[in-house]
Amino acid sequence: MTLVDYPLTTDPTYPSVNTPFTLTVGRPACNCGLLTWDLPAMKTLTTSMMASPDATLVFDKATVNEASKSASADVVECYRDF
Repeated sequence: MTLVDYPLTTDPTYPSVNTPFTLTVGRPACNCGLLTWDLPAMKTLTTSMMASPDATLVFDKATVNEASKSASADVVECYRDF
């Protein structure tokens, strides 16, 4: 089944409202280019086709280096609560 089977846009019991809005994206108040990143350790995985149980690998993300967060006032602005 698809929306072709249930066309909500033409069904008066499911009205829709279009609300236009303007989204303005401005420059950040901070200079986040001053941050440094701690990269996770490299991981490897060796497996074979149709392995049982399935082989899995969790990807870790990079994190902001704590010391670089307080390196200057320009970076501190990145973490200010608005």
